[in-house]
Amino acid sequence: GLVARMAGWVVAFRGGFEPGSRELFTLGGIALATAAVLLVISIRLFEPLGSQIPAHKFVRGAMVWLLISGALLVFEPIHLRLIGAPFSHAYTGAIRHALTVGFISQMILGVGMTVVARMNDIPDAAQKTLWSVFVLLNLGNAGRVGLQILTDYNPSGFRPMGATGFVELVGLATWAYFVAGPMLRRGRALIAARS
Repeated sequence: GLVARMAGWVVAFRGGFEPGSRELFTLGGIALATAAVLLVISIRLFEPLGSQIPAHKFVRGAMVWLLISGALLVFEPIHLRLIGAPFSHAYTGAIRHALTVGFISQMILGVGMTVVARMNDIPDAAQKTLWSVFVLLNLGNAGRVGLQILTDYNPSGFRPMGATGFVELVGLATWAYFVAGPMLRRGRALIAARS
């Protein structure tokens, strides 16, 4: 899917995005979306769990955004037909934001929380749930993705877009504050023990 998407972009670009030049590009998007669906099904992430860890919501949220970015890839040709354009920078940006902030960033947050907890011997029950971070990151990301797509229909979508980045930043800073705490305490304890 990725190879088809990259090669398809070159073909479509050289063809001026004229009809008949985008097929490989579109096929790559469908292949990537299909791979995302198969990945989510194969890891059974949304099945009931025997135990919950606070970071699990971030990993599940990441997978939801992976599926959303896949759906956006599949619906891109329809969107382009609706706006009557051969390419949309805003829509491509929305796909990228869904993938980078939605999928990649949330996966980093979830895995990072778990690694820090394990390395500092913090039991699951004692970990911060960080629901505020989860909500802020997803609200900011959903706002950004939705507003970027909206700008193809109405330029007023640009006005509130900056606020979505601030919401995401507050969420990430909150996560960093809570995750840094155990690492700093452990570092201070090690320094004190060596003194």
